[in-house]
Amino acid sequence: MIDTEKPVIEPFNGTALGGGLDLALCCDIRITSEEAKIGEFFVKMGLSPDMSCYLFPKIVHPAWAKFLCFTEDLRGTAPVVPYKGP
Repeated sequence: MIDTEKPVIEPFNGTALGGGLDLALCCDIRITSEEAKIGEFFVKMGLSPDMSCYLFPKIVHPAWAKFLCFTEDLRGTAPVVPYKGP
């Protein structure tokens, strides 16, 4: 999905956890509802997050990326603001 020439758009309403979150991060455009929640639960199982640790800092502020990758916190998508970089 990352290397496709056409834009990939993913609308989601609900919860994107683990692999579902990784799929959402691979998309070019993510459209979420106000009820949508995201989280990483690999930490809860004693594993390290896979693709999300690589993709999150490119999409959101690195502080939010670290918070969501290092904790098992389930967050709404409203506080996750796109990161414009330095």
